[in-house]
Amino acid sequence: MSDPLTLLSQAVAASQPLQLLSEAEAPVDDIRDATTLQIAEERIALDQKTRFERSGEALDLRTIYFAWLHKDAGSADYIEACSSRNIPNLSFLEKQDLIALLTDAAHQSSFVAGNKRPAEDDAIAAEAKKQATDKIVLSEEVAAMAKLEHHSKPFSAVLHGRKLVDFSSVQREARDFFLVKSKAEPAAAIAKPAKSRLRDPIILLSPSASSLITMHNVKKFLEDGVFVPPEQAARETGGPAPELLSLAYKSKLRPGYTLRFVVVESTDKFKPEYWDRLLVVFTTGQAWQFKPYAQSFSDPRSLFQKCKGVLVKYSDDAAIPAERDWNIQSIKVDRARRYNDRVTVSAFWHSIEKWMEEKGKRDFYRHERR
Repeated sequence: MSDPLTLLSQAVAASQPLQLLSEAEAPVDDIRDATTLQIAEERIALDQKTRFERSGEALDLRTIYFAWLHKDAGSADYIEACSSRNIPNLSFLEKQDLIALLTDAAHQSSFVAGNKRPAEDDAIAAEAKKQATDKIVLSEEVAAMAKLEHHSKPFSAVLHGRKLVDFSSVQREARDFFLVKSKAEPAAAIAKPAKSRLRDPIILLSPSASSLITMHNVKKFLEDGVFVPPEQAARETGGPAPELLSLAYKSKLRPGYTLRFVVVESTDKFKPEYWDRLLVVFTTGQAWQFKPYAQSFSDPRSLFQKCKGVLVKYSDDAAIPAERDWNIQSIKVDRARRYNDRVTVSAFWHSIEKWMEEKGKRDFYRHERR
């Protein structure tokens, strides 16, 4: 059987149709329903390994073809699509290299097993043969010059790093900067602080009646480090809970920077772009909470791959399955002893900042003006 990468590259070059087929060999559009890919006259199993490797492990045709289908998609959309279909996603560099490999027959990919460069190999072999057969004895002057000889490297070899770096956060930062700049008008200069507030990250609380953190007590808990039981907090405020709050936290990991959050309890007024700013979701472990969310955020397992999940409970409460199954962080508060609250909240903020660093969400930080 021909190599899947070669066949796919040839089909792309010739603009030949590519068709996913089900187990019954019927054409399908969703890769989740497909078992084979028809390339010209060849039918290749999607589970077949290709020569495209990651850390020495060959990736299957399903992963390769799905990346090709999303060649024009942004990093966030591509990763979300992979997550919803349980397909490994390629890094930014891997994906770009694959696209170049499939569209340019002369491209030499560093991710393809067995890739060799004949011209360089022939040159190395010729040099080795010359050194093995040439018995000329160098004079002292020539030997001294040889010691000072500098072996230059190709320009591409010097610039090509060894470590794969995901630049998706830089791409998003640049996109937001230039998009806002292009839309800005001279007369709207006064409105810049308001636009900045619109980009603040969002904390979404659970609307459950059993939630320990509500719109009545969240600000005092996260800003002041004091937990007030929700019933008591509701009595003290003496009115309906606000629909929206703002709170701030001075970064400990990045001195001189502040995180400002918008806190809401409902997604009823969410615009599509608000979901990109959703950073922290408080939950009680009940799945019904996520049903009103946007489609790509309605599954808790998928949601908590994109957002930081938090469950606040009393220290003597029993563990629930969601703590194990949903990739969420449990925060325990004491029913009576309030002197532990500040330490608990400090640990919460530390975990939020560490998670933001790991996910590359540094663009939410604000530099403090002195």
